[in-house]
Amino acid sequence: MVVELSKKDEKFRDLSLNGNIWKLIWKVSLPLAFYYTFQWLLGLFEMMMASHISALAVSATTYLSQLVNILNAIGSGLAAGCCVKISESYGAGKYDLVKKQLSTLIAMALILSGFIIALIPFTSTILKLLGTPESFIEIGSKYFIIKLVYCVLFILTTVYVGIERLRGKSKKLLILNLVTALVDFCLTWFFVYKLNCDVTMLAVAPVISTSILLVFGIFNLCFKNDAFSFSFKYVSFKKDITFPLLKISYPTMIERTFFQIGRTFMNVLASFYGELAVGALGLSNTINGIPYQTQTGFQDGGSAVISQNRGAKKIKRTEKIFNRIMIINLIIGFIAWILLNLFFNQISALFSTTAHGNDLEFQKMLINIFRWDSLGSCVPMGVSITCFAYLMGFGKTKQVLIINIFRIFVYRIPILFLLQKFTSLGPEATGIVMGISNSLTAIHIYIVVKLEMKKQCKMLENQENECE
Repeated sequence: MVVELSKKDEKFRDLSLNGNIWKLIWKVSLPLAFYYTFQWLLGLFEMMMASHISALAVSATTYLSQLVNILNAIGSGLAAGCCVKISESYGAGKYDLVKKQLSTLIAMALILSGFIIALIPFTSTILKLLGTPESFIEIGSKYFIIKLVYCVLFILTTVYVGIERLRGKSKKLLILNLVTALVDFCLTWFFVYKLNCDVTMLAVAPVISTSILLVFGIFNLCFKNDAFSFSFKYVSFKKDITFPLLKISYPTMIERTFFQIGRTFMNVLASFYGELAVGALGLSNTINGIPYQTQTGFQDGGSAVISQNRGAKKIKRTEKIFNRIMIINLIIGFIAWILLNLFFNQISALFSTTAHGNDLEFQKMLINIFRWDSLGSCVPMGVSITCFAYLMGFGKTKQVLIINIFRIFVYRIPILFLLQKFTSLGPEATGIVMGISNSLTAIHIYIVVKLEMKKQCKMLENQENECE
């Protein structure tokens, strides 16, 4: 049986390989930017509502969510790496291989999901082994269990989102996300402000809303008969299918896992300044997430079309895509940095107001951390994200892994340890370290990308003599 593309997929492939680059980026990345920004808003609303319960609830949910994010990172890394290979095959016109890779990816995601479900009976032991503060276990153990269920849904929907993204179906993703965001927000608001529930119900709302997205994913991937549909017949664990998928995915899985582990270490070090410092740092990272999430939309859209053009051997076009995404992300970062710093006193008040009134100590701590954190989280992160798009598009997942190891374990954790050991700085030291590490990472990865571009150009000269 010959595997074919739908007419819409054929049209998008032609745009990706031959169409106007600005039009291509806006079509693929702009809806994704909105998609990720809405995801960020959900996390922000959850923290705001958690702060209504108590400042300790903010710290507990921040800490426990980041533990679950370690498992999320494995699943999202698997999806991201495999989607790069699928996108490359799509660009090269190998549609039978696209279907095999897609079906095998979904099968691997289901196996990983089963492993996570098997962890649920051992959650108390896991939290204690990880050194979770007793106060966090007491207030959030049930929250953590439900978050593990959400983790399974997240992994499966991430696979679906990744596949739709490389097909240029970004508008569909935006509409679906609006629906899930509305359901999530309404449920969370009802649980917290009307039923006065504890933090456990903060985890229930995302489970319900993400299930809606998963239902759409099942319908779109399992009940059609084209290259981008799942079929048990095309699932293959033979070496020629699984090895390329795992080879490109495992560095991304490790990188994203290390990144989350690094954040957990940062929380442990931040707890040196007290439990509230953990929540303040998490809030600062989340608020700085507005430019980051918007820029990530351009990263993921960009990496998809870069990999397609790489598959079609259009190397010079990949550089043009990179340059345009860099311009966009720098503008986003600069505007966000100005606006966030201008209005942060008002923003911080939203997250320091509990049912018992405004927590001025927590607000002051949040402001001090944020001012430094934002220096590295708006413009420098825009540079890093754009460079990650290029490296991921070329399948350079090992380089991405090495750079993120440097970011966490060279540029971040050791510097915070030194500041704690040899200075009298308070919680603001955590913000200073975030600013320094993100800025050094931006310089590091930009140099790596420029060297990679020269390498690709040289290879093209040797092979086809087309690179000027």
